[in-house]
Amino acid sequence: MDRMYFTKKDDALLSPHFKLSEMTFPAGDKYVLPNDECLTNLIRLCREHLEPLRSCFGPIIINSGYRDLKKNALVLGAANSYHLYGCACDIRVPSLYWAIRYASYLLVNNDSVRPNYRIAELILHKKKNYIHLAMHKDVNDLKFYVDIL
Repeated sequence: MDRMYFTKKDDALLSPHFKLSEMTFPAGDKYVLPNDECLTNLIRLCREHLEPLRSCFGPIIINSGYRDLKKNALVLGAANSYHLYGCACDIRVPSLYWAIRYASYLLVNNDSVRPNYRIAELILHKKKNYIHLAMHKDVNDLKFYVDIL
């Protein structure tokens, strides 16, 4: 399937503080547009997980959000990565201290999220200064994985 694109002038808010351009990736002077299902998942990810995190800690920076198969292979992502579905993002953290604070907040507030948007993966990459956050793809996705790498 061919990639669809959008430009900065066509950028859209997925939630009050997160833009589509933050949650996808550039291809030259354009950005790759996710399909409708992935876009819906990105909106849920922003509203259910990232907005509450931002409300508690202030602005956060997203390193990576949605990836198509081509981009996922390029970054050596997992074959069935949640990024492929718009259900994951990598959040930049300045230190392990902040990674632990973000992760603790996300885990404590995980039960308040509707069941099908709960966290599926939470991985602290302490040497690379980011947290990988993934939410369930659907109600049948029962995975729950937390790790520090």
